[in-house]
Amino acid sequence: MAGGDDVLRQFVALAQQCLRKEDVMGRLGGEEFAIFLPNADGPGAEAVAERLRALVETQPLRADHHAIPVTVSIGVALCTRGDSAETVLKRADAAMYLAKQNGRNRVEVAESPVPI
Repeated sequence: MAGGDDVLRQFVALAQQCLRKEDVMGRLGGEEFAIFLPNADGPGAEAVAERLRALVETQPLRADHHAIPVTVSIGVALCTRGDSAETVLKRADAAMYLAKQNGRNRVEVAESPVPI
């Protein structure tokens, strides 16, 4: 059967199909990735995340003559003025855990902080 590295490689290949040249993707560790979408607003970022989620879901990993279903839970967070990268990643991480809590294979958008 296929290993976790095969799943990660397939995810990266599929993600690259959804991203623009200026978008940046990096592996945070394990099976967690972050994708930075410069100049994307909330609805745009959510649309990219949903497109990626649907693509992953419809492209099972093929191994040993078997189709292995793969899904992703995605958290989306917007950068606001004064946010550090760490702050935005924490909000995205919380949204991702909410996606897992709400049934997995879904996109959740983090609430943006209220400006003071």
